[in-house]
Amino acid sequence: MSPDQIDSMGRQLGAGGESEIAAAVAGLRSRHPNASEGEIVNYLITAYCPTINARPGTSFGEKQQALRSFATQARKLAGPA
Repeated sequence: MSPDQIDSMGRQLGAGGESEIAAAVAGLRSRHPNASEGEIVNYLITAYCPTINARPGTSFGEKQQALRSFATQARKLAGPA
């Protein structure tokens, strides 16, 4: 994926809620049907990291926790149906 596609996915993920992640997973699966669960999750994390990093007034530890929470949710939603 290109940097522009990653940026676009980051915007699509918004606040990183379950519905946004599920929509992103569905979109990725339709465009890349052979992508593994791990590839999808890695892509989502890559796209979402700038959003977490840009949160003003958020400590490093809070950012780490937000990323862990997002990754857990992404793994759950990207996993086998």
